[in-house]
Amino acid sequence: PAYASSALANPEAKHSIGRAASRLVQDGDTVFLNSGTTTTEVLLHLKGRSDLQNIIVVTNNVTAAIEARDAEFEVILLGGSFRSRSYSIVGHFAAEMLRGMHANKAFIGVDGISLKFHYTTPASHEAEIAHVMIEQTQGPVYVVADYSKWGVVSNFRLATLDEVDGLIVDDSLDPEARVELSNRGIEVIAAGPELEDTGTGGSSEEASYAPVFKSR
Repeated sequence: PAYASSALANPEAKHSIGRAASRLVQDGDTVFLNSGTTTTEVLLHLKGRSDLQNIIVVTNNVTAAIEARDAEFEVILLGGSFRSRSYSIVGHFAAEMLRGMHANKAFIGVDGISLKFHYTTPASHEAEIAHVMIEQTQGPVYVVADYSKWGVVSNFRLATLDEVDGLIVDDSLDPEARVELSNRGIEVIAAGPELEDTGTGGSSEEASYAPVFKSR
């Protein structure tokens, strides 16, 4: 029920975010995905790319693992305690398994984004897994979240703003929020809906992105 309700919220935005995130992955990458409906969208778009046969996805997201059952690439589902509310694997065993791994990219779903309280989630077990994923990532870490998460503060912090390299969000996020985030040094990738080919020579790859806001 909780997961199902989340899956019904802002589906087009999550679809756009998942597509934009998947385009940051290259063949040969090892990728961490945590729990959530937005990270499941990332997995679905990774599965849709025929050029990604040699990636490894490590996740505690049970729904994503099920969706990947016919994927060409390897998926490692963490072992541990099953949390039915989020269809995820959490707990000591999952965290310790992660500490024995490394990835070169991570896509992390969150429940809240705040300049003061950073990235948050309502469950301490979920925060632990996400934080370990971030610690064990040797390359860029991206938060994937739709515009509704902006200004929301949940119970447990899973990462500070400085621990994340970029935020992939749909283009409904308020422009002022984008500027505030970029002023904090956060790369904001605003993902828009896929546009039809108008015959003007622009590719759909280019059409699916709004500008990137980044402070240097």
